Amino acid sequence: MIRSYTLALFLVWLRLMYDFQDQLFFYVKDEDLRDATREWASWVVPLIIVELWLSWLPQLRPAKSLKPGPIKRAI
Repeated sequence: MIRSYTLALFLVWLRLMYDFQDQLFFYVKDEDLRDATREWASWVVPLIIVELWLSWLPQLRPAKSLKPGPIKRAI
């Protein structure tokens, strides 16, 4: 569901990237290539960030030990 919302906000990201295109894509001189790069990056970059948050970061956390703890005896 979060991935769907991320892709649904494609136009918002596109607008933000358009406003900051001179800072983000300063190295692209051709306008058509700059537009294509901005349109492509406006859905790929947010999706990669969400995938990092949902899938990759939990795998980097240390796994909980599966060894049983000490047994407490009732007296």
